[in-house]
Parts: sequence; structure tokens; C-alpha cells
Amino acid sequence: MTASSTAYLDWSDVLLRFDALVSASECHGLFSGLLSLHLDSSVEACLPSLFAGGPEAAAALSDELGIIPLFENTRQDLLDPELLFTVLLPDDDEPLSVRVVALTEWCHGFLFGL
Repeated sequence: MTASSTAYLDWSDVLLRFDALVSASECHGLFSGLLSLHLDSSVEACLPSLFAGGPEAAAALSDELGIIPLFENTRQDLLDPELLFTVLLPDDDEPLSVRVVALTEWCHGFLFGL
């Protein structure tokens, strides 16, 4: 299992536990899309899209979940001069149908972030 697939599983578990409106892939796609156009954006700009219950509930969940590191890591990955950015997707050992759904969700998030 690769580090990225471990991260995918970890984020999937966290978002599922807190009833997020998006999957781990869609969340990463949203961050990637937003940051690709506005590198100076803050995570607060997309919190209401991640959790139900309004901005206050989203901010509280963000603090509890530690969403900020995923957001900041995405920003740093996009700025990497060696272009080592990778999308947050399931491991290649997962069934193709699971990987296709995750890629579709990532693309949806990315387009929404734009």
C-alpha cells in the first residue's frame, strides 16, 4: 500500500465518520481546483461545500478533523517545482470500478473548485 492510498483511506474514514457531503477524492479535487486558480485562497472558502449545517458547523468540524493540513499539503503540492502533484485516489489494487468512481468524484470536485 502506498502513502497516497493510505492517505486516501484515512481521509475517507474521517469524512465518512463526520457525515461529510463529499468523498475524500472530491474533497481533494475541490481543494485542487480552488487553489489552481487562487493560490492565496483559504480553506474557509470551501468549508460549507464539505459539511452540512452552515458555516459555523463546518468550521467546527474542520478544526476537529484537521482539514487544514490536507488543504495546505495540496497547496504545497501544486507549488512543487518538480511537479510531483498527485490526485488523492484509491490504490491501484482496488477494483477498477472503485477507482473510476473516485476519479469521477475528484474531477467533479476540481470543476466545482474552479
